[in-house]
Amino acid sequence: NQLFLDFGQNSFGKQTICNICGMLRVHGMEEDDTQHAKICKEYKEGVACLGWKNERRVATFGKDDRILEVRPDDAQQYHKKVSEVKAIVDKELGFANRTSEESLRAVSSMTSYMYISKKRVVGLVVVKRIRRAYELLPSKESDDDANIDNNVNNSSSISRSLKSSKALLGIHQIWVHNSHRSRGIASKLVTAARDHLIFGMMVPLELVAFSSPTDAGLRFAKRYIGSEKPLIFDIH
Repeated sequence: NQLFLDFGQNSFGKQTICNICGMLRVHGMEEDDTQHAKICKEYKEGVACLGWKNERRVATFGKDDRILEVRPDDAQQYHKKVSEVKAIVDKELGFANRTSEESLRAVSSMTSYMYISKKRVVGLVVVKRIRRAYELLPSKESDDDANIDNNVNNSSSISRSLKSSKALLGIHQIWVHNSHRSRGIASKLVTAARDHLIFGMMVPLELVAFSSPTDAGLRFAKRYIGSEKPLIFDIH
C-alpha cells in the first residue's frame, strides 16, 4: 500500500505526462517524483556516466570529453548504460517503446561508442559490420527509372538504387544531445567507429552506410561522407 500525505495541494493525486521526458507520473507519490526527477534530468543533461575501471577509451578531447567503446562481449553493466542512453534516443526519434530487456538485447548485439562530456553521455553511435549497402538517390532525379526503388523513407522523398555496393561499417543509430549539437560530436563518433570497429584498419568513407536515415541524419551523412549519394542499409 502507498501512503499519501495530502496537504491540500491542487495537484495532489493528479496524473500528468512530462513534456520533456514523457514520463507519466502521479503527483504526491514520492516514488514517482523521485524517479521522474532522475529521468527528466537525464533528458535535460544526458545520462550520468562516471566510467569504469577497465573502460575502453578510444578518443580524448581536452580534460572532460572522451569516447568509450562498448563491444558485444563486454560486461553487462556497460550494455546497461548504453541501453539507458538508447531509451532516450528512441523516444527522441519517435521509435516504438521497447522494454528494458528488449533494448538491452538490441545494444548487446552491436558495438556502441558513447561520447562523455563532464560525466554525462551526450552522444551515441551504434554500429555493426555489414557486407552490402545501397546508394541513396534523390527521387526527383529518376522517378520512373527501373533501377530505382522509390519505396524508401517517404519522409525524406528519397530513392534507393536496386544495385548493391560493397560496405563494411553500418551506422545503425546516431544521436547527439540537443544541448551539445554543432560541436562536431557526431563526426567524432563516426570517425571513432571507422578507426576502431575493425582491427588494424580505418574504414574508408565510401564503405560507410547509414540505416534508414531521418532527414537530419541524411543531411549529416551527405556532409560527413562528402557525397550526395551516401550508402544506406536496413531500410524500414
